[in-house]
Amino acid sequence: MSHTPGEWIVNGDQIEVKSEHNDGYRICDVFGPDYKANGLLIAASPDLLAACKLMVEWHGKRENNEILMSPSEQEAEVRKAMEAIAKAEGRS
Repeated sequence: MSHTPGEWIVNGDQIEVKSEHNDGYRICDVFGPDYKANGLLIAASPDLLAACKLMVEWHGKRENNEILMSPSEQEAEVRKAMEAIAKAEGRS
């Protein structure tokens, strides 16, 4: 499973993805009293996912310096990042 590629931006109460192929493709509407804060968090999601993956790649413990060990064998920060990645990718 993968997310829509491109730059995710907040446009009022909508989250749009802009890429070289379009000027703004709406991917969701945000409602409720906290819609602005929620919209900013949603728009940052692809960047946060990429940062988590990079952090796990650099700081995750490995078996024989190759295979990434399971989340239960990692430090708390790496374990939380691995769990967040799994959630974002529909594996939890």
